Amino acid sequence: MNLSARRGLRAKSMRTRVDQKEPSFESEWRARFDRFAARGGSEATISGWSEHGLQRRLEVIRGILDDYPAPPAARLVDLGCGTGVYCVEMAARGYRPVGADFSVGMLRRARSIAPELFFCAADLNRLPFADASFDGLVTIGVLQHLATVDQALAEMARVLRPGATAAIITLNRWSCHALAAALIAWPRAWLRGRLRPKKHAVRRGPGALAALAAARGFELAEIRGVWLFPRFLRFMERLLAGLEGLRLPGARRPLLLPAANAFALVLRRR
Repeated sequence: MNLSARRGLRAKSMRTRVDQKEPSFESEWRARFDRFAARGGSEATISGWSEHGLQRRLEVIRGILDDYPAPPAARLVDLGCGTGVYCVEMAARGYRPVGADFSVGMLRRARSIAPELFFCAADLNRLPFADASFDGLVTIGVLQHLATVDQALAEMARVLRPGATAAIITLNRWSCHALAAALIAWPRAWLRGRLRPKKHAVRRGPGALAALAAARGFELAEIRGVWLFPRFLRFMERLLAGLEGLRLPGARRPLLLPAANAFALVLRRR
């Protein structure tokens, strides 16, 4: 066999190994969101939320935009923009939003909803933006779909100007919701013959995530709860939101944060 043929065989073998490689956690979620976008439906359904869940997260983001306003006509980026709901909210406030997502299907839907806004494909670990490009950043329900977040946080810091605010919403590891989910998931896995549940989403602790962000150039402004309950307990959401300011002296997180299914980490770029 000549050298050229051997090289061709080796290249084919390498392609086969790559093709047979197990899909990554992130690629599984990308494919899932493409399916969500293709099947249609409401913006909440396509994003993988309930209508109520989407509205609750939108309320939290509105509160953060109210309390940490960017300069007029500021350039903001929504990482993992999905169908563009949050970009539309930012544009309504006079900002210039840029939406970025790794799902092509989601981007098509976002462009159909808000053709006047700018959307682009992006990997959170390798953002296609220059250093210090933005005056603010939001990312909602994205970090829970990443196996590790160090590089993503470094990229967020890189594209923000000093003093800019970043708002990150992700699932709360230390919550009663996480405990309830584990109590259901482990027995279900055993009944199906698995030693442990299949990883669906990554829940992170607010303190640990804040520490990782601090190592990447951020400082913590505060932590807010995202209160979500089943329909028959929704009265608790307003109650707990009203107690958001109940904190230990000097603490930056709500005392009742363990009752929050998710949390919002509000950061400042140093």
